[in-house]
Amino acid sequence: MNADIRESIVRCLDRILAIYLFLTSADRTFIEGTPTSERLLPLLDQREVSFAELGELQNDLVEALREAFSQKKMNSLPEALLLLEREIPDMQGTLRDIRLSLKSLVGADRDVQNILEKSKGAIETEIKKLRLGANLLKGYLQPDETGSCFIDKVK
Repeated sequence: MNADIRESIVRCLDRILAIYLFLTSADRTFIEGTPTSERLLPLLDQREVSFAELGELQNDLVEALREAFSQKKMNSLPEALLLLEREIPDMQGTLRDIRLSLKSLVGADRDVQNILEKSKGAIETEIKKLRLGANLLKGYLQPDETGSCFIDKVK
């Protein structure tokens, strides 16, 4: 493998690791605060951008590895990482860090999902209370704005 291909592979792996760590950090920051839509929307937008970049990095990595090892059947990041583990033993530390950061990201995503599910339940309960309150108020509403529901007016 030539130096340019190796440098490209290392650069892709380092960026993948950085994105996983960044997403995990963003999840942890979201978990620490109150789950609001104002905080959730930027998190989702950033995830979308990050995963688009991860897709491009994965494609670049797979292409570099196909060029270096003439592997035509390799199409995914897990396959690429397994090939690197077998063929380039001095990258074991980086590969281990990527696996650990991905595992941490999955855990943080699960925590965010749990918080959102709890928030969803609280919001649904609040909506039910508001609907019940609105239904109870209907009994006191009068079509005549100057009238009162407590005084029977005889005309």
